[in-house]
Amino acid sequence: MVTAQVTVFHVDPSRAGTVAQDLVDIEAGTILTTDRYTGYLFWPVERRQLCWAYLRRDFQDMINRSNAGTKIGEDLLFLSDLMFDTWHRVRDGTLQWKTLRYRIEHWYRPDVHQTLEADSRCGCPKTEATCCDLLALEPALWTFARVEGIEPTNNAAEKLQRHPAQWRKTSYGSDSLTGDRFVANILSILATCRQQGKRVLKVLTACSQAVLTGSPPLSLLPYTTS
Repeated sequence: MVTAQVTVFHVDPSRAGTVAQDLVDIEAGTILTTDRYTGYLFWPVERRQLCWAYLRRDFQDMINRSNAGTKIGEDLLFLSDLMFDTWHRVRDGTLQWKTLRYRIEHWYRPDVHQTLEADSRCGCPKTEATCCDLLALEPALWTFARVEGIEPTNNAAEKLQRHPAQWRKTSYGSDSLTGDRFVANILSILATCRQQGKRVLKVLTACSQAVLTGSPPLSLLPYTTS
């Protein structure tokens, strides 16, 4: 789980939706940016942003099947190209955010909806299923155009996850729940210190000293005073 100032890793034997529910507070009003994994369906769709980078992979899969769904994938990929071009210009400061909102509401969103709706009966079962899923989650496609500051991808989380994923593949993970907990904690500290510009060794030393002296541990939460 990645926020602007804090990252939390959690290692669990299961990837069920209940694991995600234990990590987030549904009453907090937070907006989650995720892929289409069904474990996130417990989260209100109006407070969710689907990652367009993953969606583009889905569109490319439609094209690669070389069947009745190919044209649908081409149309959706083209529309996502237009959307990302506009988004990148807003991010770079060469276009106003209100212009992005206008283009989304009046150009891209209607075209994407029409494509998904018309082609949810194209004859390719996999493409039809993807279109129906996206129609059900449609508000989550465009949250970034409704709430300023939300991005259309979860690239921030993907970047922070890349190194731990490589470590896991080369080390084969851990052999115990204690090891899982240590890995999750140390990765959380490393990522959060980098986000906050703090020295990892200094933070770990302070945590160890707190254990030895029985004093309150150092907190990396931005709203605390420790």
